[in-house]
Amino acid sequence: MHTILTFLLDLLNGIPRNLILPPANLFLVIVAGLLLWRRRPRLARMLAAGGLAALALLSTTGGARLFVAPLERQTAPLLASEIGPAPAVLLSRHCAS
Repeated sequence: MHTILTFLLDLLNGIPRNLILPPANLFLVIVAGLLLWRRRPRLARMLAAGGLAALALLSTTGGARLFVAPLERQTAPLLASEIGPAPAVLLSRHCAS
């Protein structure tokens, strides 16, 4: 019972978070534009077109580079010599027959 409740709470908490993040928020903007189409046609067209344009821009390599490039310039690449040796992890499966 406790695990089912925890799962449902995690699901309910995740839905708003996922709707805020792209690309879902852009789909919400497009849907809002379509819902307003009869009442406020000019606003509806702007919302739908803006949402589609932003979705198209962010879906391309150029749009991704537009946001990622400034972040990459702020940090230097991590060298392997700075990390040091990694501990070995051994995964094995023993089957008793």
